Amino acid sequence: MGLPYDQAVDMWSFGCILSELVTGRPLFPAVDEHELLELIRIRIGMPPEEMIKNGRKRKYFFNHQMQLMPSKKSRVPQGLPDRSDTIRRALYSEGDDDFVDFIEVSCNCWPRHFELTRKVHCSRPAGERFWTQYE
Repeated sequence: MGLPYDQAVDMWSFGCILSELVTGRPLFPAVDEHELLELIRIRIGMPPEEMIKNGRKRKYFFNHQMQLMPSKKSRVPQGLPDRSDTIRRALYSEGDDDFVDFIEVSCNCWPRHFELTRKVHCSRPAGERFWTQYE
């Protein structure tokens, strides 16, 4: 989207990589950047409006109504609502609730809003165990 990076995106990426190492499947198996944004939208929702407005590439990804423009190569079915295919559902084969909670804490928000969102998730056991050691 053309936004600056910070440490939050590193944690988000770590969660995505860890998930793929454990399951053998990527959380966001996209063919291009457009499809990646579509997959993220159906897993964690649309990016916050200020992220869209501040993104240098917003005209490439979003229309004038700030709706995501689908990829020409997209395999994502049209009309799927935001958060209709959750991260928990994507990790269906993993019986370890702590692992699933950790991945949700790491990857269930847009990276630029990570600090705000992770505090909400810390009420879950895996989030509490992980994050309290860093606060």
